[in-house]
Amino acid sequence: LWQLFGEVVVLDKPLPPSDTYLARSPVADVKALIEKDLTEAAAALPVDYSDAEDGRITKGAATALLGRFYLYDQQWEKAHQTLGTLLGPPYSYTLMPEYNQLFDHKWEKNNPEHIFAMQMVAVANMGSSMDMWYGGRSTYSRGGSDSFCTHQILSSYTYADGTPLDFTTRPKRSDYGADEEIRYGEDLMAWYQALKEAKPLDKRLQASFMLPTDTLLGADDVTFRVYWPYEPYVTATPPAYQTEFVSYLMFSWRKFVNTGNENPIRWDSPNNMPLIRFADVLLMYAEALNEDDGP
Repeated sequence: LWQLFGEVVVLDKPLPPSDTYLARSPVADVKALIEKDLTEAAAALPVDYSDAEDGRITKGAATALLGRFYLYDQQWEKAHQTLGTLLGPPYSYTLMPEYNQLFDHKWEKNNPEHIFAMQMVAVANMGSSMDMWYGGRSTYSRGGSDSFCTHQILSSYTYADGTPLDFTTRPKRSDYGADEEIRYGEDLMAWYQALKEAKPLDKRLQASFMLPTDTLLGADDVTFRVYWPYEPYVTATPPAYQTEFVSYLMFSWRKFVNTGNENPIRWDSPNNMPLIRFADVLLMYAEALNEDDGP
C-alpha cells in the first residue's frame, strides 16, 4: 500500500468498524510502522521450527521482508546489511540444484531455498488451485487452461549462454482468407525442434512452460506431447496434449502442474506457493550493495 499510494491509513490496533474511517498517515509514519513491525518480528521469531510446525513465519522471513523494504525505500546500506545477514549462520539457506524443484511438492515442501512459502496440502479448501489454472485437459486434474505463457514472455528468454532466441524464421500464416489456415496455422513442430536442438535453452524456460514438441506425464501416467497444430495430431503417438483452446497456439505452463496421477483433488494441489526465495534475497543483496558501494 505504501508503494502504491504513499500516504495510507495506519491501523496499528484493533478497532471497531465505526472507528476505522481515519485520515491517511504521513509517509514517514507509514514507513516507521513497517520498519518497527518487521524489526520486532525478526528479533522475536525463531530461526527454525520443528517439522510439525514447518512453514510458519521465521526470523529469516521477517528479515528478508525488512531488507526488501529498505531496498524499495532506497536505503541501500541498511538493505545490503540486513539482507547480508541471511547469507550465513545462523541461517542455512541455499539454492536448489534445479529450478523446476522449486514448484514441485515432491522436492521437500519447505526446501532450503524457500524462505517464506504459502503452505498448501491436498485437502479440500486447503490446497493450491494453480494445478487447475495452469494445467490442461490432459492432466489428472483436467485443468481449465485459465492461464498461458504469452509470446512476449517466451521472447524474453534466451539460450543457456545468454544469446537471444531467433523468431525471425518461424513460419507464419500466409493466407488470412483461408479459414483452415486461420484456425490451425502452419505446422511448427520441425521449427520448434530445431530451436531446441540449436543449443541448450535456459533451464528456466522449459521448467516454466511447454513448447511444441515438449512432453508431460499426464492423466493415468500417460506421456502427452505438445503438437502444433493440434488437430492433425489428435491420433498421434505420443497422444496430443489438450488445452481448453486447441485452435490457438499458446504455451501451457509446466510449473505448479502436477504430473501423472499424483494430485487426487482437483482444486487443492499440495504444491506450496513460494513468496520469498533465497535467489530473490541474493539479487536484492547484490542490487543494494552495488548501489551503496558498487560496482
